[in-house]
Amino acid sequence: MVRPTCTVALALVVAWTGTPSAVEWPPFDPVTVGARFEYFVQVDREAVPFPWNASSRSAQDRTRLMLDLTALGTEYGSLYVKGAALRDGSGERDMEARFRFEQGDYLWAQQLDKLDYSLRLFANERRFFVSDMIAPLLDDDSGRQRRESRGARLDGRLGDRVDVSALYSRLGDDFDDARAVTYLRGAYAMPWAVLSTSYLFDDPGAFGVRNQALFKTELSAAYRRAYAVVSYEQSAFKDGNLFFPGGNFHFDRFDGDNFSAILPEGSALVAEARVRAIPLRQLGAARLVYRYTAVGDRFMNDLGRVEGTGVGHMAAVYFRARTVSLDARLRYQGSVRSRLENEERDTWDAALWGMFQGGVEFFLRSGVSRVDDQFAFDSKSNFIHFALHHQMKRMQSGAHIMWKDLDTVFSERRFAWDGKLAMSPDWGLHWRFAVARGTNVRKAVFSRLEYRPNDRVYATFGYGQDFLGDAPYLLEDEDLDLGNPASAVYTISVRGDF
Repeated sequence: MVRPTCTVALALVVAWTGTPSAVEWPPFDPVTVGARFEYFVQVDREAVPFPWNASSRSAQDRTRLMLDLTALGTEYGSLYVKGAALRDGSGERDMEARFRFEQGDYLWAQQLDKLDYSLRLFANERRFFVSDMIAPLLDDDSGRQRRESRGARLDGRLGDRVDVSALYSRLGDDFDDARAVTYLRGAYAMPWAVLSTSYLFDDPGAFGVRNQALFKTELSAAYRRAYAVVSYEQSAFKDGNLFFPGGNFHFDRFDGDNFSAILPEGSALVAEARVRAIPLRQLGAARLVYRYTAVGDRFMNDLGRVEGTGVGHMAAVYFRARTVSLDARLRYQGSVRSRLENEERDTWDAALWGMFQGGVEFFLRSGVSRVDDQFAFDSKSNFIHFALHHQMKRMQSGAHIMWKDLDTVFSERRFAWDGKLAMSPDWGLHWRFAVARGTNVRKAVFSRLEYRPNDRVYATFGYGQDFLGDAPYLLEDEDLDLGNPASAVYTISVRGDF
């Protein structure tokens, strides 16, 4: 049973609907204050009837109040600060709401004749935007994996050719014992190419023994329709402060296939070439992409991309028709892994996307893969996925069918129906139904009723397994492979922006 808190929140929605201007906070130029209230609760209809499972005041109650302050483009710089009170059961009492700091960002930037520079102080930054390309030392999304972070960043540009960046951040709650990351990058731009060099020093703090240093250099070039990039990176562990990774290349080990044997321990090389917009007479245009990856022994970087030791290939051709709405892709991926265990993997996949003259959209996807390992186990898999989508005035609906692992003991068929109905400018209904038939029958249902009377208020009521469907293609969602999916839940949410 949902407690009166939800009733009060819904009453506020009705009040806001009639007088949206009453909740607008006038800006104190250049300072702007904003707020957001969110009431979110999930009730499991099959839960054991204890208070933390059956009532809105449960561990699934994530009611939240957020306040933020923004001051952009002032003579003192730009500032953004956000705090929130979250009822998450983490206090001394189960439902104690604690107001705490969530995110902060201060930016000071100057643009001179030939020199641009900026200084940023941040806390709990979600992205670092280090601008590394195909083999980043510090992935832009790595900051989101740690809830707490503190740091500073300095960026500079000299003319149109030289860019430099410096970043220092502490990843963790305790500043003294937290993991420390120092990142430096410099780039030089030429008329047809860009050369960049990056350095990362990773101090694990109280959670590790040895420090790690990583070095990367990357050269990218473009000429007319051709583009190529080569990236080399090397890592090493050592007890001590700043140091530079070292090692020797072993050209005598190259056997004509595994280039990673040449690389020093703890290094990796990635090369990619692209050719775009190749005209195919009146049919359309094609793009070609090829990538080669070679990773040596003992290479490790959990703040960037983690690759297993070995070599990998990826070749793809992309096609776009000229006179009809049709796109296509054919791709091959192969890899040989030699660390921990020997494994060979080959994958072919193809896809078509298009639209008929009547406005019906469709896609057809298929793939075949094979994995051979040292245990003499040959694993093969395949799939065919076809879907149609059509929009009729206020309703948009789609039908999906998929055949998975044909001619194997794991063979199964999957079906799905999803759609959206706009009942009025304020009310909308989403639904999704999926069923899989293989060794057993599995089904999943999800529906959500939405109410949006204006830009500041948003309310929903949902029922079903809402975790299903977060993959780009519905029936290829890995959650459908679960033998016993979670039971359906009721979800109520109300959000108001001030």
